[in-house]
Amino acid sequence: MWRSPSKHFLNVIEVKSFAFGFIKSTTFAAFHVSLQLTSAIQISRVNLCALAAWPWGLWSGQRDVSQRPFTVPELAGTKWAFPTAPSAPVTCNDGAIMNSWFDICNAPITSKSVRGLDDVLESVQKVHAIIDKEISDGTDPGNIFIAGLSQGGAMAIGSVLLYPNTLGGGAVFSGFLPFNSPVEDRIFPQAKKTPILWCHGMLDTLVPFEAGEDGKEFLQKLGMNCEFKAYDGLGHSLDEMELEYFQEWLKHQLGRSSKKSHFSACGLFNKFCS
Repeated sequence: MWRSPSKHFLNVIEVKSFAFGFIKSTTFAAFHVSLQLTSAIQISRVNLCALAAWPWGLWSGQRDVSQRPFTVPELAGTKWAFPTAPSAPVTCNDGAIMNSWFDICNAPITSKSVRGLDDVLESVQKVHAIIDKEISDGTDPGNIFIAGLSQGGAMAIGSVLLYPNTLGGGAVFSGFLPFNSPVEDRIFPQAKKTPILWCHGMLDTLVPFEAGEDGKEFLQKLGMNCEFKAYDGLGHSLDEMELEYFQEWLKHQLGRSSKKSHFSACGLFNKFCS
């Protein structure tokens, strides 16, 4: 689980926002800075593949990040950027203005919770624009990964499903489907080939375990390869066991790629309503 905060690691002090990190070519040394997530920030380094931004609650202050998933030699070559979501009222937090990819009307969040499709699609387009830029810069789509926690997990799976190409993979941690209206006709056949890892705590009370199972079933009905991992005793959080498994899963997916030299990952790690 999380250790006590340290100024030596990537953190945001008194952050009340959701953010995601996009990765392509850096080292874990990038974590040894303190950043205020206000706009896109890029740090050019070499020789490490990692996820750029890790989860923090809206009022949780600094967070420390485990180094374990980022310090293995198989995960090499990343670049970091930290754009934030636009500011908007969040209904489940009494209408407070904060950075959010789309409005959350109530909690706990289930597959039947009301969500505005237009807001989701607008945010998905922002993620797609980053992916498009990486591809235009020479990154193979099969080496691009999108991952996220909570609302970030919802954005990750939404971005994968609506992207017109097969990506390297998508990972969802304690997330949920961002759609509660039919979207099957919007999903490209190529997107259905993107492998998905979905991890969910069985004691999650914010995004209940059933919401994760509903997401898995939806993906499997589409014919997608969705590996679902249930974690007994875990609530709405990210655990060392999940990070360790994600590391192995990512290494496996990269091992299947014939163009491993140019790796990118887009991590949308957001907690909300905490």
